[in-house]
Amino acid sequence: MIVHLITQAELTTARSAGSISPESLHTEGFVHCSAPHQALATATRFYPNRSDLVALLIDDSMFDDALRWEPPAHPDGSPALAGEEFFPHLYSELPLNAVSDAVPLAWNNSTYEDAAPLQRFRIVALAEHRHLWQQAAEWSFEAWYHEFPQDTVQTYLDQYALAARPGDRLVEVYAAIDSSSRLLGLTTLVDDDELPGVIAPGPWIAAVWVHPSSRTIGVGGALVRHATLRACLLGVRDLYLYTEDQQAWYERKGWQRVRDASLNGLPVTVMTKRLS
Repeated sequence: MIVHLITQAELTTARSAGSISPESLHTEGFVHCSAPHQALATATRFYPNRSDLVALLIDDSMFDDALRWEPPAHPDGSPALAGEEFFPHLYSELPLNAVSDAVPLAWNNSTYEDAAPLQRFRIVALAEHRHLWQQAAEWSFEAWYHEFPQDTVQTYLDQYALAARPGDRLVEVYAAIDSSSRLLGLTTLVDDDELPGVIAPGPWIAAVWVHPSSRTIGVGGALVRHATLRACLLGVRDLYLYTEDQQAWYERKGWQRVRDASLNGLPVTVMTKRLS
C-alpha cells in the first residue's frame, strides 16, 4: 500500500473525472506519494493546519513500471545518502479504482494526529545517531547471540563505527525510529554476512530485527525495502539474505529461495532478489 494526500475538494473533482491528475504530474512527470509510515510527516511538512486533508490508501500492485521508488533530489546533483528515505512516485494518472480507502486527517496544534493504518516513523542511517548505538548493539547482541555466540556488544559497536567512516567495505546500518527518536528496529546492508561455505557473491541484507512492540506497523517491511533500494542505487544487480524462519514473509516481497544452509548448527535458507 502507498498513500497520496489530497484535499476533499480535489477528491470530489477526481471522482467526476475517474482519476487523479495533480499539477505535479504535468510539471514534474509524476504523482507524489508516500509509504504509510511517511504520510503523516509529509502532510505536516507540506499541508500544515488544514481541516480538509485526506490520505488515499492505494493498492500499489496495480502499477508496474509506472511506480518507482526514488530518493529525494539534491539541488547540487549529489547522490542520495544512506539515511535518506525513498518515496513512491507514480508516473501516470492515479485511477480511482486503485484507491482502497480515504482516511481524513485531523490537525492537532503542530502536527497531524496518528491515524490507523498510518504510523509515524522513519528510516535513518544509524551512523548519524550515535546516541542509539549502545541500545542498538545490546538489542542486536541479544537477537543474534544464538547465531553468533562469539560476538559481544562491542562487536556491534565496532560495526557501527565502521559504517560511520568511508572505506573499501560496504557496511551500512539503518534504523527505524519514531517521532521521539526512539529505536524501533534495525537492519544492515553488508558485503559479507559471514555465512559458512557461502557461494553467493553478495551483498547481503543482514540482521533484520524489530522490537516486539513495533512488529505490527510495517517497520520490518520498511527496513528491508530501504536496504533493497539502497543496494539498487549503488548498482547492485543481485541481493542476498538468509533467514531461519521467515522464508514465506520474504517470498511475499519477491525474494526467491536459493539453497538451504547451516549456521552454527542452525538451518537457514539463502534467498535472493534480482534488482532492476
